[in-house]
Amino acid sequence: GYSLVHRIQFGLMLLVCSQVWLAYNPIDLFWGWIGAVVVMSLAETILFPTMNVHIDRLAPKHLRGAYFGAASFYDLGFAFAPLGGGIILDHLGGYWLFIIGALLSLVVIYLYSILEKLPRPDFAALKLD
Repeated sequence: GYSLVHRIQFGLMLLVCSQVWLAYNPIDLFWGWIGAVVVMSLAETILFPTMNVHIDRLAPKHLRGAYFGAASFYDLGFAFAPLGGGIILDHLGGYWLFIIGALLSLVVIYLYSILEKLPRPDFAALKLD
């Protein structure tokens, strides 16, 4: 019975929890790592399909393909994440890698909280020649 945005924010909070857990987990606490990864997997299980449904509902019918095309740019993250993560690991260490991940997730939670307040163009009134 929760809105899509609230479900996404809940999934993001689980992701924040897993990132902070990973940041503070002792290196030799095996079950701590397993627990954090389980929480992260649960967050991803909630987030990925819910975000796709949200994009589908957000997009005007005649621009749905463009919205999903623009949303697919997240695939670039899969390509650049190892490079960015490696640079952070090399310069700052594992603790900061997970803290930065948690902070970025908090930024996304904030962006979802202001999403409904942002103005949207009236696509019906626009003439597309």
